[in-house]
Amino acid sequence: MIEVTPKKDTSRKVFKLRDIEEENAGGRENRKETAFNIEKLKEAWSEMSSEFPEWTGNMKATVDAGELELNEKDYEVFLTVRNKIQKERVLKEKNRILAYLRIYLQNNYIQLNIKIKNNEENLRPYTPLDKYAAMVKKNPALKELKEKLGLDVDF
Repeated sequence: MIEVTPKKDTSRKVFKLRDIEEENAGGRENRKETAFNIEKLKEAWSEMSSEFPEWTGNMKATVDAGELELNEKDYEVFLTVRNKIQKERVLKEKNRILAYLRIYLQNNYIQLNIKIKNNEENLRPYTPLDKYAAMVKKNPALKELKEKLGLDVDF
C-alpha cells in the first residue's frame, strides 16, 4: 500500500491510496475540483519529490529536472523530460504521482501527460558519420579536403 505522508505540517493527515478509492467510490458527485495555478502545482511537485524516500538517484533527478506546464481549464499537467528513459521512469510512477497531486491539490480531475523535449541542437554526435557531419557544418572546407585526400569517414 502506498502512503503519502506530510513533510513537517502535522495538521495534514497521512494519505493512502485506499482513502482516495473510498473517497471516489461514491461517484462523480463526491469528486473534488479545487482550482489551482502553476505556483501551487510547483509547490506540490517539489514537496512530492521529497515525500518518496525510495526515489533516489535517477528517478529523483528526473522528477526534479522535469519542466512543468499546466492547462488550468482541464487540470492537465504536462511534464517535459529529456529522453525516452526518463519518460518510462515517470510512467512507472504515474499512479503514485497522480494520487499525491490529487490529494495535495484537492482536485480529482488532474491528469498527467509526459512529453519528451525535442532538443536536437544539443544532441552530441556519436557515430563517425555524425561527427563528420557536425564538423562539416562548422567548417564546410572539410568536405573539400576529405574529397581531395580521398579519406573515408568510417574509421
